[in-house]
Amino acid sequence: MRINVQAVISWLVLAFAFFFSSFLYGQEKKVSITFDDLPFITYNVKDSALIDETFNKLYITLIRHHIPTTGFVNGMKLYKDGRPDPSHVAMLNNWAANGMDLGNHTFSHQDYNSHNIREFSQDIMKGSSAINDIPGLANGS
Repeated sequence: MRINVQAVISWLVLAFAFFFSSFLYGQEKKVSITFDDLPFITYNVKDSALIDETFNKLYITLIRHHIPTTGFVNGMKLYKDGRPDPSHVAMLNNWAANGMDLGNHTFSHQDYNSHNIREFSQDIMKGSSAINDIPGLANGS
């Protein structure tokens, strides 16, 4: 078996350059903070004042410490009795107005292990529609 010395040298030079480029040029370290199940994880909490207070504390703390954040929204949580819930829409508008991103976290938060890909995909699309169909909701996904 013949070894192609030129190919081995080329490979070593590329590997060396790739490996040591991070030391020479440095890499900026970043962390992404995300919150699922916005506008609020209720766990059957019905006290809207408590929900508002807790949400406000969360996003004010994030703003105060300049922490860029993405919140993933469950579309069904934006609605109450089939209509957009003004307090939940306001929460998300405050979130987005302060420079934080919003994303789609499906409509009903189905367990993807219990549904086929078509059903799960439909829930994603329904979540996107629910978010985008609310007039005045900033930064919907």
